[in-house]
Amino acid sequence: MKTLVFDANGGQLWVSITATGLYAISFTFDLLASSATPPTQPAILTEPIIAGDNLDGLGEHHFQVVNTFHPDEALALYDGRFINTSFFVKKLQDDPGFAISVALYQGSDFSSAVNLGGDQSDPSENTVGDNNSYKEVGIKFQIAKK
Repeated sequence: MKTLVFDANGGQLWVSITATGLYAISFTFDLLASSATPPTQPAILTEPIIAGDNLDGLGEHHFQVVNTFHPDEALALYDGRFINTSFFVKKLQDDPGFAISVALYQGSDFSSAVNLGGDQSDPSENTVGDNNSYKEVGIKFQIAKK
């Protein structure tokens, strides 16, 4: 699992989720607590879990990373937490495959934010055998302050 580093004194954190191909791709995204989080905190720090899909034709979505239980907490407290995404993919028609990527950005708004890195689905696994089954793909990474 990758660890992406952010500036605790920088701007907001954003997640960019990109899903392309002639596949129905739905996803969920959440911020998970670190293993060092006191047990009074829930393990999933977003409520409700954020969800979306590629059926709008855009293929790309951007979300601010925030602990919805404590939306004003200092960014430094995000050290050691996890960005977790799960994708459910179903083939719609003949296509060479789908592509899914998740990236972390930092900045006051997404349009000017800096890409801090991310991960993508394994290209060798980006096909589904038939139109009747879903495939689950997950991308998870840890975030840490500089």
